[in-house]
Amino acid sequence: MTKTKLAERVSLVSGVPVGTTERVINFTIETILKTVQSGESVILPCFGKFFLASYKERTGTNPRTGEQMTVPACRFLRFKASSKVKDTIN
Repeated sequence: MTKTKLAERVSLVSGVPVGTTERVINFTIETILKTVQSGESVILPCFGKFFLASYKERTGTNPRTGEQMTVPACRFLRFKASSKVKDTIN
């Protein structure tokens, strides 16, 4: 489902115009990203938790050449679904 289709469905259920719904979705995503980037977690009860995780720098092997190389450290966004979400899916 695309963001536009999500906005349309939420708009139908809530009665709020599609444009307003799409702006709320955009601001929600932006706020989650900024909060997680600052080091805080975002916890949405009954849905899940967004948090920042990281890999340390490590040595890897280039699969084409077999050459050893250094893979730089990186940070990435993680999401852990709540037990209610897991139960709903299963």
